[in-house]
Amino acid sequence: MEKSAVILVAESSNKDYLLIEESFQRAGVWNKVVRFSDGESLLDFLFQRGHGPQRQQGRSFLLVLDTNLDEVDGFSVLAQINGDPELGRMPVIVLSAGDKDKEIDKCHELGCSVYIVKPDDPGEFVDAIRKVGMFLSIIKVPPIGASVEE
Repeated sequence: MEKSAVILVAESSNKDYLLIEESFQRAGVWNKVVRFSDGESLLDFLFQRGHGPQRQQGRSFLLVLDTNLDEVDGFSVLAQINGDPELGRMPVIVLSAGDKDKEIDKCHELGCSVYIVKPDDPGEFVDAIRKVGMFLSIIKVPPIGASVEE
């Protein structure tokens, strides 16, 4: 992934976020990472509303999303992102403890690109995120809100 792309991580657990951040670094992913601990602040950032930080037009973003968020859950976040023509282009990796087929299907219907079940074991969790980091090192992420020149 180009170093200019920003990785947005929506994760309410401090422990899980630190494991994600550390695992990305171990995988050689040095992109800027911006954390959101609840769904509402993430949506404010993405939809450029409120008084907090807001996304810049023309930047590339990739979202790592937990479905279990405060304020607004990950399912609602996915639905709102997918309902927007610009934001709907953003790749979304759902990283959640839920492994029920119904939840996985719902996330894909709402527009997630990839669904990864969080392992309970910390070592397996780190290994899974390291693999996600390796995946991120080779993908291309489209910019949001900028016209694409041919």
